[in-house]
Amino acid sequence: MKDQFFIFLSTGFFISAMNLSNANEVLYDWIAAFINVAGVEFFLIILPLIPLGLAFLGLHPAVSLALMIEGVNPADIGISPHILTVAMLSGAVSAFLVGPYNATLGLMSNIIKVDSYKVSNWNMPFAAVYVACVMFYLFLLERLL
Repeated sequence: MKDQFFIFLSTGFFISAMNLSNANEVLYDWIAAFINVAGVEFFLIILPLIPLGLAFLGLHPAVSLALMIEGVNPADIGISPHILTVAMLSGAVSAFLVGPYNATLGLMSNIIKVDSYKVSNWNMPFAAVYVACVMFYLFLLERLL
């Protein structure tokens, strides 16, 4: 449990540092500029890929969610908070499935005596189908709401 406590404690410190340094405002400006250029639909489609990419850089999915929400204000950018929640949580789920530094994959790799990258590769087809379905679902949700 001490490792999990350390993850969330360091996340809180990192978010506080982002707020004190106004890095969250810079991140918000980048996101708003991207949405103005690419559109809300495209932003929502690629949003689940962000926690997945950060997981391969070694960032825990819960930490990436906490950091992302600091830079995204759904009311200001015109996205429903419910749709944003689905997009971010589905990205975290996919990161738990294939993130090679995840504790679940590490435990499984120790049990079966296989490298965690190999276990991650085994999960990759399922995660790809899952993310594709989520992207389609988000596209439909944005069109309907």
